[in-house]
Amino acid sequence: MMTLSDQAQRRKTLFDVRESETLLYAITAWMDSCLAIYQAVIGPLTTALEERLFEETMLLAEIMGIREEKLPSHWHAYRHWWQQQQAQTRALGNTRRQLGNALIRSQGFPNRVPFGSYSALASFTVPPSLVEAFDLAPANLTNHRRYQRQLQRLMDTLCHLPDKLRYQPVYYEARERLQGRARAGLATRLLNRWWSGESELVSSGWSMPKADRLPGLSI
Repeated sequence: MMTLSDQAQRRKTLFDVRESETLLYAITAWMDSCLAIYQAVIGPLTTALEERLFEETMLLAEIMGIREEKLPSHWHAYRHWWQQQQAQTRALGNTRRQLGNALIRSQGFPNRVPFGSYSALASFTVPPSLVEAFDLAPANLTNHRRYQRQLQRLMDTLCHLPDKLRYQPVYYEARERLQGRARAGLATRLLNRWWSGESELVSSGWSMPKADRLPGLSI
């Protein structure tokens, strides 16, 4: 995430992370954030969904280059490993503190979070140790009610949006690439740029050969 503030570094991705443990931590932090929001808005995962989430996360980890023997063998082992990681005391240097404050209070890069600042949600979606480190509002009953109201407003807004605006545009970009399009459509590129500052987030320059496309798909 720190590379977002440096134009020369923005092309670096998780593929550039060499250490398996660090890479698995980064993948899990992203997945766990999605899981926390899903459970807050929709509800707990079923056992079947837990297994599916685990399998797909491990598949992503292998695609990123982590060898199978370096990965947890099942969901419960995976969650235990992640709980141990969160329980560790990690130094919060100036760089990490600046990044956290930018994402939570300054609405991230490039100052265009669609639904406003994350500060009202942050106390309930980051590890407890970071609530104090980032001087966030305490996770008490009053703030939890405020948190629930903001979630409800968010869901009310999302339900009335067209699909193109309801989901992150990179999802549509990836779908268009899988359908054989060499480049995302104009609307997707504009939305990508509004969300992240980059018009195309999926690796550019790839197009599915015509011979491999499903009937009816076009570029």
